[in-house]
Amino acid sequence: MRSRFGVCLRALAVACGGTLAAASHAGSSLRSENHVFYSGTVGYNWATQAWDEDGSRYDTDCRSQYEQFSNYAEWGKSYYHTLYGQLGLARSVCGGDDETGVTDLKAGLRGRINRYLNDRAWELEVTIPTRKGGPGASSVSCGAAELAANVERQHDDVLPWLSVNYGASLRLAESPLEHSLRGKLGASGALAPRWRWRVAVEQAVPLTDHDDSAADLSLPDCGTDASSTRGGGEVKFQWVKNVTLGCGATMTFLGEDTRAYRGIYCGYSKLWE
Repeated sequence: MRSRFGVCLRALAVACGGTLAAASHAGSSLRSENHVFYSGTVGYNWATQAWDEDGSRYDTDCRSQYEQFSNYAEWGKSYYHTLYGQLGLARSVCGGDDETGVTDLKAGLRGRINRYLNDRAWELEVTIPTRKGGPGASSVSCGAAELAANVERQHDDVLPWLSVNYGASLRLAESPLEHSLRGKLGASGALAPRWRWRVAVEQAVPLTDHDDSAADLSLPDCGTDASSTRGGGEVKFQWVKNVTLGCGATMTFLGEDTRAYRGIYCGYSKLWE
């Protein structure tokens, strides 16, 4: 079953040209009451190098690969609150280690910071691990529970072709993962009728520290004692009303005790009003 799943997942990744970009879920907008939004994304992350604890880059002893089919959904519970969740299937490979399974479950609640505006929001999010004990050299799960508090702000029409958003996240994780603080900055705009672009950068900083190295971890988004600066961009196309297709790429630019990940991904999303 593992082999068959891996072949199918790899075929999807190649066909779509992508992998899921690791990113926080914080959003500035809420769904209207009883509106449902779904996004399915296929992605592929890989790394052949890593940074040590001093920020020096070196070649790793295996190529880390992480393939994922992610399912993300939002439901407008009311004008003031939106519920969301994410769960997927993944395959992680590092040398002779090969694991396939269900990713961690993420669930959260989004609310308005200003009850009359829909361009700023807070979130409370919990990560429920599908396996315990923390990630290994090849793992599809971070292996530890996590609680996050997120805020995000959106500025539309800064220029006729430009919108800007920014946010922050405080993440508290159980051992062996570390508490961390993350910040992100993004920009988006219209390319042409029905086409949009978006770029973003995210900085992750650990709030606690331990002696174990995180450089042997295959997962790109676990809250270890690693620090990293990641960025990416994507292009989206509105196929028909409320249906969007998109592809993008991500890259880790700087880091300490973490792998130098690169990734590509493609996705489909639909809104039911």
